[in-house]
Amino acid sequence: MHTPLKSFLFCYIIFFLLFVTIGKAQENNNTGKAAFYEGLRLKYLNRLSEAEEQMQQFATTHPKKSVAYFELAKIAIQNKNLVKANLQIRKAIALDTSNQWYQNLLGDILIEQGNYIEAARLYAQLAKKEKYNDQYLMQACRLYQIEKKYDLAIEQLRILINQNTNENEDLLLQMQELFIKNNQLDSALILSEQLVAQHKDEPRYYLLLSELYGASKKVSEKNKLDALITKKFPENGMVLLNKISTSLANHDTLAYKAQIEKIITHKTIAIEDKIAVFVPYIEISKDSVSNIHYAQLLCNANANNYTVYQLLGDLYALYNNTIEASTAYKKSIQLNPSNYKAWEQLVINTINKETADSLVIYAERAIRLFPNQADLYYFAGIGYAFLNLHANAIRNYNRCLDLIDENKKTMLSEVNASLAESYHELKEFEKSDAHFEEALKWNDKNVNALNNYSYYLSIRKERLAYAEKLAKKAIELSPSIGSYQDTYGWIMYQLKNYAKAKQYVQKAIELNTPNADATLYDHLGDIEFQLGNIMEAEENWKMAKQKGMQSEVLDNKLKNKRINE
Repeated sequence: MHTPLKSFLFCYIIFFLLFVTIGKAQENNNTGKAAFYEGLRLKYLNRLSEAEEQMQQFATTHPKKSVAYFELAKIAIQNKNLVKANLQIRKAIALDTSNQWYQNLLGDILIEQGNYIEAARLYAQLAKKEKYNDQYLMQACRLYQIEKKYDLAIEQLRILINQNTNENEDLLLQMQELFIKNNQLDSALILSEQLVAQHKDEPRYYLLLSELYGASKKVSEKNKLDALITKKFPENGMVLLNKISTSLANHDTLAYKAQIEKIITHKTIAIEDKIAVFVPYIEISKDSVSNIHYAQLLCNANANNYTVYQLLGDLYALYNNTIEASTAYKKSIQLNPSNYKAWEQLVINTINKETADSLVIYAERAIRLFPNQADLYYFAGIGYAFLNLHANAIRNYNRCLDLIDENKKTMLSEVNASLAESYHELKEFEKSDAHFEEALKWNDKNVNALNNYSYYLSIRKERLAYAEKLAKKAIELSPSIGSYQDTYGWIMYQLKNYAKAKQYVQKAIELNTPNADATLYDHLGDIEFQLGNIMEAEENWKMAKQKGMQSEVLDNKLKNKRINE
């Protein structure tokens, strides 16, 4: 028999245990919620590993809360772990099948994984559930197209068109494109004919229908429609462009040439389209007078467009009319001072010893506008070198090297070779040789560097065996260049192999006849003298004099009929 005290104690113990259990459950619940909010905070701080740990803790204490898996999926995406993201978002969807945001995130993940078919099916299902579903239908259509499932894409687009009966012009054009891709030309034709009937004053639909008639080999229908298009829209730019493009595609040169002026002078055709039509004409015509004429017409019809003047400049440059080319490039720059291409071409157009002053001026102006363009410093360096201002040339070449990407090996080689030339002119031979070596490191087939380096070594009578090796490689790479043959011959001269020297210098003269320069004859005269052929030596020295060589050494050789060693 229980006493009242025992009953009270028993009830108290039961109540205490129940209180503790409820308290612990409440504590766990609060701890779980805290983990969720802490996970969100850490995620926004991009501390993803800690955020994932907190969210996982929340998911463990609240296994029925779909939002935990949604957040875990987003963390996995940030960690670029799409497999885990896919797994987590599917857990969220299993707990809450009606949540649109979860479905959208799954769609995004599937697209990133390249699973376009499953993503398309997902969006198609969402479209059935949602009232405002145009976006889902279009996305499903696009994804089916990527996988070339055109039947399924057409199905989605058809639903979309039926839902948008008042604003479906663009959708109908997309449907037409899908029919063509799916080889349903008859359906595409029917749709195109409907568009023409609905939009009788819109030429693009007539042109589309004409194109389809051609693809369907309906020649009679196409010819009739083309005649109607020409009659109905005689001055329409789109129609004219289509006509000339057809002439070009059919290799109908006469018809193409007959239409070019009308296109160029048309007031509404975009300049990009005019240029696109005119460029093939340049290649077909190959007539400099005609090409320049039409380019000038293009400029006259589009006087405020910088692009056409750049094109005119390019044509003048192509035909070696540097003065007119510069004028056109300057006009292009005047209309658009930030047009780098015109500046670059203007500078390149003046790379000549006779125009070195202009080259330096234009290059320096361009550098102020485009201080990070390596080419401009290189061109400026060339200009200063032409003017024998080699310290300035070296400064620009070095700045060019600072800006060149290491992948541009050919340019790195050329700039180092130019540096070597300037240091040679300043008689800083050690630096010159170092830059020639650098040039050949970047491009061991740089024939100018091979030739000039070996020639400079030969006239200094240094490392002649190495010079011979470099010169031999140059003539192997470019056997038809006379100056390279001369270099090899002069190295042979320094090595006292006079017979071989004569062979190569004579070949150099033959390759350069009738424009062989004075140095070649001077060299051949020296060789003949060393071979004991005094008369032949004198004849070649005289030829060097006639070719314009002004040298006290040459004068002494002619006077004394000998070389003063």
